[in-house]
Amino acid sequence: MLIEKNLPDWIRIKECKKVITHDLEGEENGYLVDIINRHDDIFRGREEEPFQQVYYTSVYRGMFKGFHIHPQKFDTVSSMYGRSLLVLYPELPAQRAQNFNMDLDKLLVIPLDADEGILTVSFPSKYPHGYFGVSDLSLILNYRNPAWHPGDKLQYDYKHGGVTKYLTDWVQAHEKG
Repeated sequence: MLIEKNLPDWIRIKECKKVITHDLEGEENGYLVDIINRHDDIFRGREEEPFQQVYYTSVYRGMFKGFHIHPQKFDTVSSMYGRSLLVLYPELPAQRAQNFNMDLDKLLVIPLDADEGILTVSFPSKYPHGYFGVSDLSLILNYRNPAWHPGDKLQYDYKHGGVTKYLTDWVQAHEKG
C-alpha cells in the first residue's frame, strides 16, 4: 500500500484488519473490519468526544467530489467498497475564498481500497479535501464530529478546474504493473 511518508501530524492513519468470519458450521460467510473503536490510537487527544455521525458517500470512476471545507469538524473515513483516493490540501484558505491559489503538486493523496490494505484516516476537515473515484463505484464510510445539520453555515466547497486531470494522471502513474 502506497502511503505518503511525510504526512503532517494532523493526519492519523489506522491500519485496519480484515477478519474472515465463519458460521457455526465453519463455512466462511464474509468478513468484518473494525473501522472505529473509541480505544484506538487514532482518537488520541479526543477521548472525551461523544460519537456524532457516521455515514457513507459514493464516488464514480474519474469523478472528483470536493474540495469540501468544514472549519469546525473532524472526519474519519474508510473505504467500504471499491477504490478511491482521499485528497487533502495541507494549507488553509481564507474562509469562503473564491480565488484561493491551490498548487496541485502539494496535494496529499491517500489511496483507499476496500479489498486490500484497508485504512481508516482521520483529519480536521478544515483542510480542503475530497474523493476521486478509481473503480466504477466506491463507497466511503465517514464518521463526522460534530454532526452535520441543516442549519450548519460553517461549511463551503472549493472548485479547482485541473484536479480531475491531475488525479487521473496520478492514478495512471501509480497503477500496479
